[in-house]
This record gives sequence, C-alpha cells and structure tokens, in this order.
Amino acid sequence: MGLAAGRASTRRKSVFTESNCPKANSAMTKIDELPREKVAPAHILVAEDDRELRVLIVAALRAAGFVVTEAENGRDLLDRLADTLQPDRRVEAFDMVLSDIRLPGFTALDVMVGARCLLSTTRIVLMTAFGDAHTHEKALSLGATAVLDKPLRLDDLCKTVSRILTETPAAGS
Repeated sequence: MGLAAGRASTRRKSVFTESNCPKANSAMTKIDELPREKVAPAHILVAEDDRELRVLIVAALRAAGFVVTEAENGRDLLDRLADTLQPDRRVEAFDMVLSDIRLPGFTALDVMVGARCLLSTTRIVLMTAFGDAHTHEKALSLGATAVLDKPLRLDDLCKTVSRILTETPAAGS
C-alpha cells in the first residue's frame, strides 16, 4: 500500500515527497542503495513522533552503518538521554540526537533547555516542518548543530549526518 503524500493530518504537512518515498516498499528497497559512509559506527538517537517517517529515517541510518535508538515523543527522548547516565551504563552516550522539534510531551527545544548537562558532548540536529527563521535561530542559540527543514530526502539526510559527525566537533570537546 502506498503512502499518501497528503496524510490526513491537520497538524503538519506530509514529510514524504515523490522523490524520497513514492511507496513504502519502494522506499525501503532504496534504503539499501543509500551511501555508506566510512566512519566508526556512531550512536544516534532519533526522536520523531510520525511513526512512518521515524521508521524510514531509522532504516536509512542503519543501512548507512549507524547504530540507532528510537524515541517517539519528548518524554521518551528525555528518558533515553537519562538512560546514558545510569550507574550500570547499559546505554552508551549518543554521538548525535536527530529530533523533530515539535514532539508530544516535551519539544526538542524544551529538552535542550532542561537537559543541557545530558547533551554537553552530543551533536544535536533538529528537523522541522515549520522552519521559520525564528525557530532556526532559537534552536541554534540553544546549541543545535543544524536545523533541517522537512520534507527530507533520505540520501541527503544520511550524508548530512555523516558530514556533521566527521567534520563538527562535539559540543564541549
């Protein structure tokens, strides 16, 4: 079954475009064709409340060789970050957080303000379907490495993530 380009949502426009996701199974097949970067496997936390988009992003990043953990809302994002501080430390710190700005519970900007100590050495890349200049400026002033506007092309996203991980020093380093 194909993904409708105009999903029934009054909350935001669809992030799927003909160029990156004409059909779900077609997009998943093309994930294997995405560029694989030659970097050590970085651990990326992906926070996106749109399940279909999160599945595509996670699959693309994994196909590109990254280790990926998922969060479906702001509370889940905060919990995953807090897991890295546990004494038994079963979860390694994240090299990058890739998050939608508008998440249920807490926005990514709320998490950045409230969890600065958890994010001091983590690159933060935010995604938004509502990319006005003020939102971009606020995110960057709070420490975001980059702000990406939706819709996203999966191949461009993987290249951007790889470039940021290899060229941008982690905050606090």
